[in-house]
This record gives sequence, structure tokens and C-alpha cells, in this order.
Amino acid sequence: MAATAWLASLPQAPLAANIQEVLGENKLSFKPDYGDPIERNRFTSTSDTGVMSFQMTLQQYRDFRTFYKTTLGSGVLDFSLYDDILGAVKDYHIDSSPTASRNAPDGIVVSFNVLRRT
Repeated sequence: MAATAWLASLPQAPLAANIQEVLGENKLSFKPDYGDPIERNRFTSTSDTGVMSFQMTLQQYRDFRTFYKTTLGSGVLDFSLYDDILGAVKDYHIDSSPTASRNAPDGIVVSFNVLRRT
């Protein structure tokens, strides 16, 4: 199933200072009876993991809650968003329950773990 586009009314980029990324592990190594260890790719592709945080207004947070619960099926479905590090639109899967922290009278920071499909 194709990923759903990130909602246009939401911030279009995560907070740059809060981006965390772990590149997917894809190496398989084994030592034969004779000779040096042999290494190869385990899979043809992997998912990179990370954390995204977005600064939202109260209305954007309301929109996000509806988008997450309804459109993404509480995180079951993927969404697509432009990745400024890779310079391309990528598909993401929310891998944790989003957390929201109010940081101003009309401001909320929303954070969640993601898998980026590669």
C-alpha cells in the first residue's frame, strides 16, 4: 500500500536540532573453517530508525491527532515526507506512540520514533 502524504497543514520539516538517526544494520559476517571471515549484505534494503520532533500550534496538534488516529490508523500506515538530509521524499512508519509536550501557551512539541523505508 502506498504511503499517505504528510498533512499539508502540519509543519513540513522536523525540528533540526532534535533529529536523531541510526542507519539500519545490514551486515552479515561468518568465519569459514579456513580463511578470513566473509562479510556480505544481509538484506537488499533496510529501514533506518530515528526520532522526529515537530513544533506545532494547538490547531496543528489537533490536526495531527486526527491524522495519526484516523488517516494513519494509529500508526499502522506509512506516511511520506520530504527528507532534507537525503533531498528526496521518503516513506516513514511511526514506531512509537507520539508524545506531546506543551512548551508555550499555543505551542506543543510532538515527538515520535520512526522507521525510514530505504
